[in-house]
Amino acid sequence: MEKEIIKKIQQIKQHSNSLKEKSYEELVELRNNLLKKSSLPSESFWFAFAQEISSRVLNLRPFNAQLIAGLALNQGQIIDMKTGEGKTLASALSLSYKSLDGKGAHFITTNEYLAKSLITIFYIKTFIRYRIINFYFFR
Repeated sequence: MEKEIIKKIQQIKQHSNSLKEKSYEELVELRNNLLKKSSLPSESFWFAFAQEISSRVLNLRPFNAQLIAGLALNQGQIIDMKTGEGKTLASALSLSYKSLDGKGAHFITTNEYLAKSLITIFYIKTFIRYRIINFYFFR
């Protein structure tokens, strides 16, 4: 499993390098093309896409630890991260990917700050700006 995670992190970095060069309009067009496909993008591509959006809008670029945590959440694992280690970023990466199928996704936490920050920071500021939220939740 460790080798699989390392491979995915390397794939995310490759996708991320190509996305850094794209303009806002190109990212929106890319997102629109994703909507037209009946299959989901690869997990590594989507994490790179969400990482680029987060970086541009919030000036927060997920580190490897947050990418690994997001990948673990996608596999149904429970993660434990200390204060300041990036639970919000990791959770948003996983939630956004899991909701791509149009069925939505649920996130349960007893951390009130985390719950509010996920809604405020990612879904309102980031995903609405890139017009992604309409696809996930109102498809």
